[in-house]
Amino acid sequence: MKIKKNILIIILMILISITTNSWAVDQTSNEGEVINILGQEANADNTKEVTIDSIGMKFRINKDMYDIIQGLETGDEKVKDFISSKANFTQLGIVFDAVDSLDENSFSKEFIIMVSQNAGTEKMGNLSSVSEEELNQVSEVFFQELKEATEEVNFDETKTIKSQNGNVYMVAISHQEIEKGTVNTATYYTVIAKRLVAITFRYLNKEIDHTEISQMIESTTFDTEKIEADEQAALVRTFVAYGIIGLAIIILGIIERKTFKKKTIKIEEKDKKEYQKMGGFFLIFIVTLGLTVLNSLNSFSSFNELEQTTFKIIFYIQNIISLLLIIGIVFLLLKKKEEKTPKRIEKILIIMGIINILSSIIRIIISFNDTQTFYMTQYYLQEAMSILANLAYMMVWSTYFVVSKRIHVYYQIPFETKTDK
Repeated sequence: MKIKKNILIIILMILISITTNSWAVDQTSNEGEVINILGQEANADNTKEVTIDSIGMKFRINKDMYDIIQGLETGDEKVKDFISSKANFTQLGIVFDAVDSLDENSFSKEFIIMVSQNAGTEKMGNLSSVSEEELNQVSEVFFQELKEATEEVNFDETKTIKSQNGNVYMVAISHQEIEKGTVNTATYYTVIAKRLVAITFRYLNKEIDHTEISQMIESTTFDTEKIEADEQAALVRTFVAYGIIGLAIIILGIIERKTFKKKTIKIEEKDKKEYQKMGGFFLIFIVTLGLTVLNSLNSFSSFNELEQTTFKIIFYIQNIISLLLIIGIVFLLLKKKEEKTPKRIEKILIIMGIINILSSIIRIIISFNDTQTFYMTQYYLQEAMSILANLAYMMVWSTYFVVSKRIHVYYQIPFETKTDK
């Protein structure tokens, strides 16, 4: 199995962000009171079940642990000092952060769960599904990169384990000296339903409680079917929404054109003089042409990074044709004003839009039949957005050159008008 560095970067960043940041409770002072807001009833062994719906995860944890993130979501006053950090939790992918006390003087342990997703995790799917040989390769490279990237951390042990319920973890046990003392850390990494899940246990000035950790890890389950079903449903909803928006754009463009042909245009004399100049939306259109050219030229450099040769060819052809068509539009804009110019520009815009949309569709078809290259879900969303953007650009500006008063006056196109003097 070929291991790429980009698969590991997110993993390394997660550990770095956890081990180099100060403890979450540094800015709090609540007289040592511990609040339980996990919302589940404790059972006889002094633990309670916690559910994280976003990743279909369930586990048991000591009932006295305080969930900071849920406290923020419910507006608990005891975590008001963490409000400014809420955005950081989201950015880092932290979905669970529990501490044994909000009093910095009695605080001693913290459990954190972070989730991220990239091409590597999507391709792997589930760490538990890879072969033993592949797992050894992944863990070997991972631990090597991990140690090189976190020189300030002292690693005591690295290993791979399999829990009784079948989850496979890459485990890194380490310690680090900070201002307040020694932080002993055990981080369990796994890939579930195309997502990297990092479960970190941190103990301040106390030994790692392996029994406590083992109980939580063994109680942890992931509903992968629910995660995948939710993801598929979200993807379908997104594509349906894009389709509805695209259809609405087409319908509105057609209605606007038909309405324009039937109505009598009223132009005041002062507006007529203004429309003889290049301005308003006409000027904005010219700016969009310039931005499109810059974007196309900038795209050429990124094409070389594509592994799919056919994709490179399609991108090159698409961009070269688009640039040639834009040059044609610029030529028409610079030459002597003619009544036929708007109609010609309209046709070029439609041709350019169709070419760009077909290019995206062809790439999607190729990706479905390409068994050698892995495509992230995000890729298909980007192509769908590209189709929608090209459709909108084509319909808006081609319609503009048909119905715009300025265009008719600027190019002296005859149409029935009422002129107010």
